[in-house]
Amino acid sequence: MQNAFSESGNSPPIFYTYLWLREDGTPYYVGKGKGNRAWRSHKGHRPPKDLSRIHVQYWQDEATAFAYEIYQIDFYGRKDLGTGCLRNLTDGGEGKSGAILSPEIRAKIGASNANPSPETIAKMSAAQCKRSPETLAKMSASHMGHKASPETTAKLMGRKHSPETIAKIRATKTGCKLSPEHRAKLMGRKLSPETLAKISAALRGRKRSPEHQAKLNAANTGNKRSSEARIRMSISQRIRRSNDRSN
Repeated sequence: MQNAFSESGNSPPIFYTYLWLREDGTPYYVGKGKGNRAWRSHKGHRPPKDLSRIHVQYWQDEATAFAYEIYQIDFYGRKDLGTGCLRNLTDGGEGKSGAILSPEIRAKIGASNANPSPETIAKMSAAQCKRSPETLAKMSASHMGHKASPETTAKLMGRKHSPETIAKIRATKTGCKLSPEHRAKLMGRKLSPETLAKISAALRGRKRSPEHQAKLNAANTGNKRSSEARIRMSISQRIRRSNDRSN
């Protein structure tokens, strides 16, 4: 069991979130509770017979436990919606009686999601790094063919992350290394002309900071390019200059 609460005189936590895992290590149910709820059957769901496949994590209050339940269900996705591997039939946060949360509880959940503690960020990062190739393959298959609505796509395309959010995203990814298979796929992937045009348009007029330019120079120092690579770079530069003149 893990505890996620302050050691500064706070009483021991009561509420927790729990994961029920399959034999292959993938979660099939996420819940929030207290007492022995994580080890009991409820709402048509049964815990695994092997108790080592029940993962419990305590939180400092009920609102934080609700917030993390919602986060985990969203992260792993639901089978009934075709978004993931969980058997949950709701998005979490309903409470033991299915009651609607008060505005105060919802505000606390929102604040908890917006400002996770360094410990929570570290745990999220560790959870992402420890997934087996089989788990990653199953998650990929569950998302395959799932298209976002035009409204959601528009929101994502126009969304700009704050420096704080960018720092948090970077922190969760730190230490996560790509597998050799994944690296091979990325290296051998060919982008369509439309995708290349979009990337070019997004980068056009964007100026690199002195720090960024210094890092690029250091990375390229001593790097000898083949004659084919030099020809491609020359052609791309000519095209870029031609586009700049036309604009």
